[in-house]
Amino acid sequence: MKRFALLFVMTLASFSPPTQAADCGKVVDELMKAISGHVTASADKKASMLRMTTSSYDYCMAGDTKRSGEIRDIVMNQLREHLGGR
Repeated sequence: MKRFALLFVMTLASFSPPTQAADCGKVVDELMKAISGHVTASADKKASMLRMTTSSYDYCMAGDTKRSGEIRDIVMNQLREHLGGR
């Protein structure tokens, strides 16, 4: 199961930063699923990652894909860390 989750996270990491509003929602949806699914982290850590994901979405919708991508990368690194792949 962890192998599948790690593969899922790695697939997410291969996405380029979103450039359209529809892409913003798609990336956020995938991150939210990963955070709420297979991550073995404290509730506080998951909540923090969810807040960061929402922030990334807000930046993306405002057209700041650079900042959105930076936050997404931080969340992805945290997901990898909690799945044991670093």
